[in-house]
This record gives sequence, structure tokens and C-alpha cells, in this order.
Amino acid sequence: MTKLILASSSLTRKTMLQRTGVKFLQINPNVEEVTLRSHCVSNNLQVSDIATYIAAAKASKVSKKYPQSIVIGADQLLHQDGTLFGKPKHRGEAEDQLRSLSGDDHFLTTAAVAWLNNQQIWSHEDRAMMSVRPLDEASIKSYLDSIGDAAYHSVGAYQLEGLGVRLFEGIDGDFFSILGLPLFPLMKFLRGEECNRLVSIEG
Repeated sequence: MTKLILASSSLTRKTMLQRTGVKFLQINPNVEEVTLRSHCVSNNLQVSDIATYIAAAKASKVSKKYPQSIVIGADQLLHQDGTLFGKPKHRGEAEDQLRSLSGDDHFLTTAAVAWLNNQQIWSHEDRAMMSVRPLDEASIKSYLDSIGDAAYHSVGAYQLEGLGVRLFEGIDGDFFSILGLPLFPLMKFLRGEECNRLVSIEG
């Protein structure tokens, strides 16, 4: 069995980790993120705690089946003026999200955790500020027409690694974390003594 597992259905996270040369298996944790997020909000958890809670839910579910593997879980939340954004469910919701983000700053909070033997052994949280340029209705329509169903795969209806970059005036934060996985802290953890016997890292 592969000694490192990415508990995620995200193609972006998979691609990022593949580019490090680390050998791993990707498994979809199949957790109800909306339900978990609602539970956290109803219990007045802070945004960073919500992201970590959901990341841990993903990793722990897979770890139960593969306890001898290091299981990485990650989650990302978009928040603006105290409002959490989920992935848009349809075109109208994607348009509404982009209107809300237009000409304003918002934040992306990204959390990653590692589980081994059904226990959490590492966690990291990061926050980035995202500055969206003013968007008129024509710009929003053109952008959503260009990306199609990809708008429904990410909160805020954008993916910075693709055409979403044209929506922004600037960003302040770690680029990899913005894409959904804090790669530098994760690689440092995987190089650590606790992981050496399970995961081979070149360099």
C-alpha cells in the first residue's frame, strides 16, 4: 500500500503534489463539506478552525481505512466581511459571487493536516488576501462563458491557476496555499524524521 495518501478529489491539489516527485495515492474522502461547514458555523468556530476541522474530517475518514499510511487532508474557505462562500451551484450563484467580490478584498484560509494511525500528527493554516478588480456585467458574463462548468468547482467561481487570474488586481499570500495546498510547509513536514521511514523525499 502507498505510504502517502492525498484525501482529496481536487485535480489541482493532485497536480501540485505530483510536481514535487513524491509518490502518493489520491483517494476521494467523500465527506459532506456543506454539512460540516454548517455544523462549525452553528458552533461559532473561527474560520481557521473550520478549515482545519473539515481538512481533518477528510483525512480521518481515509485514515480509518489506511491507518499505516500518512493521510493528507486539506480544505479552503473564502470569506469576505464575515460571510463564508461555498462553491456556486449554478450560473446565477456564480454571477452573484463575482458581483460580491468585485472591486473588493476577500480572504482565502487554507488548512492542511496529516493523520497516521487514526491520529492527527501535523497541521498548518495559512491566509491570503485577494484583491479583485472592479468587474462589470459584461466582464462577469465573458469570464463565466469562457470557463463553463469549472465555475462550480471552486469557491468564488474562480481558479487562480487558470483564467481566474484575469479577475485580480493583486494577491498577498503564498501562491500554493491560494491554489489549495500549503506545499512548502507540507514538504518540510514530509522531510521530517517522523515521516522518513514512510515517505522518500529527494533533495
